[in-house]
Amino acid sequence: MSTPLRVLSGLALVAAVALGGAALYERIPCDPRAPDIYLISIDTLRADATSPYHVERRTPHLQRLAEQGEVFERAVTPMPLTRPAHFSMFTGLYPREHGVINNVNRLPTRQLVLAEELKRNGYSTAAFVSARHIGQSSGAGQGFDVFSEPVGRVQRRAEVAVREASQYVATAPLEEPIFLWLHTFDPHMPYDPPARYRDHLDRQLVAKYPSMRWPIIDQIAADNHGAISKEILDYTIRLYQREVEYNDEWLGRFLDAINEHRDFNEALIILTSDHGECFENGIYFEHLGLFEGAIHVPFVVRWPRKRVVGRSKKLVSHLDIAPTIFKELGISSQMKVSGRAIQDLGDEPRRLLLEHPEGFDWRPRVVRMVGDDQVTHILAAQERLGLITDDWKYLRTDGTVHELYAMTPSPDEERNLAEREPELVAELSRRLDEQLRAHVRQVLLPRPIDADLRETLEALGYTH
Repeated sequence: MSTPLRVLSGLALVAAVALGGAALYERIPCDPRAPDIYLISIDTLRADATSPYHVERRTPHLQRLAEQGEVFERAVTPMPLTRPAHFSMFTGLYPREHGVINNVNRLPTRQLVLAEELKRNGYSTAAFVSARHIGQSSGAGQGFDVFSEPVGRVQRRAEVAVREASQYVATAPLEEPIFLWLHTFDPHMPYDPPARYRDHLDRQLVAKYPSMRWPIIDQIAADNHGAISKEILDYTIRLYQREVEYNDEWLGRFLDAINEHRDFNEALIILTSDHGECFENGIYFEHLGLFEGAIHVPFVVRWPRKRVVGRSKKLVSHLDIAPTIFKELGISSQMKVSGRAIQDLGDEPRRLLLEHPEGFDWRPRVVRMVGDDQVTHILAAQERLGLITDDWKYLRTDGTVHELYAMTPSPDEERNLAEREPELVAELSRRLDEQLRAHVRQVLLPRPIDADLRETLEALGYTH
């Protein structure tokens, strides 16, 4: 096996950790035709913030990838939070099954993950992440030969992670296939795009609020009896969208690096997001509530040799990523997964479980109104679960409060149809209970929040 740290020796790499897990695996000789695999997760990216899902958006590089691959229009995260969602990508399990149900729990080392299985099958593995709370201390480094994360900072720009990942791609030995996870964080709060992305924004607002973060939003609300004006909301959304456009620029540079240095035509590229961001339905500037703004994520698969190109309405989830990769490679995994290989999905109806983060207190909010909309306060102590099907989304809070929304012909979360459809609610509630029994919850011992993690969560607005 190559020594990845030597590959990266030319970089000013602030944190590349060679993990000792390789000795635990009997490596299987790799098929020389095995494709490179790239998993790209763009944090806090709403599907409709991108041009493959909304024609008025400006994400030309994501659009280029989408035009070469398969765009899944109905993709959801099982839990709209960074750690739980990513560990569902890596394990093929629901958060209740792998145990990481918030941004505090650490993935148990006994849990097999995607990178370990690919390493066992001859892959060199590397990860470049952009937020400290999904760094090595979270368990995300499991199975990676190289793991790079921010040091001395809560987060880093896409530019930094992409430059490191591109250098790895440029210097990794061609005789070994690589599995590379690239994580970028820019669309997440605070919304603070580079100066060149602030053109065409209101100059007075830019001068007064060059970025938007929770202390600023709370202060605006406190000065206005708990209210945020429609003007401030629109400006904040524009800042968020500019962060998305900046991130797209560096996505393009990474795709160019793959095309220049590796066999791009044979590569398997999966691009998604851990969760979206809410600017509606009573939830603003955060990713709670199990509404579409939080759970509907972009999901683009660029298959080797562009084998499938087009759009799909199949309901897919992060849980499907690992089994899809195993199916593509034709390998037998030791992992037990709850997801399914996308290649095996037919036209049969599908039901997917949705879970709300729990186990730690979300920071209190000063905001009471945004525009004409009253803000909904969802507490971490509440049990909030959901079930999404091809046609419906059913949500249940504390076992007693029911919500039912139509998903076809397009999602309508303005009208709760639960009272109008009591029989359907009863049926979906029963199906939800079946899912809970089928996917047994793993109970992890509460983990104290150390000073570093507390600083990170406070800086990102999760706690106060």
